[in-house]
Amino acid sequence: MWFGNFFKKEDPLITALKKHHKELFKIYLKIAVLVNKNKFDKIPSKLNDFYYKYKQHIIYEDNYFYAKLNEMYKNDTDKKIFIRNKREDMDKITVDVEKFIKDYTTIEKIRDNLGAFKREFQRIGAVLKSRVDFEESELYVLYK
Repeated sequence: MWFGNFFKKEDPLITALKKHHKELFKIYLKIAVLVNKNKFDKIPSKLNDFYYKYKQHIIYEDNYFYAKLNEMYKNDTDKKIFIRNKREDMDKITVDVEKFIKDYTTIEKIRDNLGAFKREFQRIGAVLKSRVDFEESELYVLYK
């Protein structure tokens, strides 16, 4: 039947990864509220929460999602290259996120560099939003 796939349930791994995305952006938005209210004392701990959740997601994605994709497409050179490139792109984003978190570990670092912090925070958010949109619309569909 043509509508069989329409009602097909999403794979639990993809559901879990999408849930991670929502959790990450929930924390990101909490940080944004703190920034807007100048509540710098709470930002470092929320950044740690964000980083912990981010790393948890990356580990999960690497160990399950990418491992499975590599197995599924082991005989498809083009897809393997595409997958490798997207994984490398994510590695670069991770380095960026780690640097941002490291640069703003204390209230003083945030206060003393508030303009740069706000710009970097917005940039990181935009990069992650773009990546999540890509993953959920184009990358996760490769997982069958």
